Amino acid sequence: MNADDSEADWPKADVIVGNPPGESRNPGAKPPAHSATNLEMRPLAEENELDSGDQRNDGGEAIAAAAVHLNTLRENWLNPPEWVDWVITPEEEKAGFPKHPVAKPGFGAELKKRTLTNLYNARPAWLDMAHKALDRAVAAAYGWTDYTPEMPNEEILRRLLELNRERTKTRAKTLTCPGGNV
Repeated sequence: MNADDSEADWPKADVIVGNPPGESRNPGAKPPAHSATNLEMRPLAEENELDSGDQRNDGGEAIAAAAVHLNTLRENWLNPPEWVDWVITPEEEKAGFPKHPVAKPGFGAELKKRTLTNLYNARPAWLDMAHKALDRAVAAAYGWTDYTPEMPNEEILRRLLELNRERTKTRAKTLTCPGGNV
């Protein structure tokens, strides 16, 4: 923010990290490909393909649902509907930008305090529960039936490393190079 409470210009960059999806703070940037309206489910492992019913068999739908729920909760906290109006200029719309929040009269000062940093520093129970639900969905997709939120990070990292090593071995068997198989 500038001293006069106007928004400062962002530096030119290919990527800006940290803005919530749906909030366009860089007038020259395209909407993020990872926004909640553009979720693309990708398999956790190459062997996970669509089954004959055209449904994910790797937990992708559960992960996407938990992620969308988490994002919705955060967006509603960052930009409470009673505090903001969502606006877009004709030029922004023509360029493909999303609507952005503008504080309603009397809510500007409080809205400025609503940042992801402040939210995560406060870590309300609803945010923690939404993250745990997302963690459970991801663990289920990996087939970790014994997962609990209390599982130590070291154990999670050990399992992920093991999975990556297995995938590397599988890929190495199928790769070929000009001199033959790798």
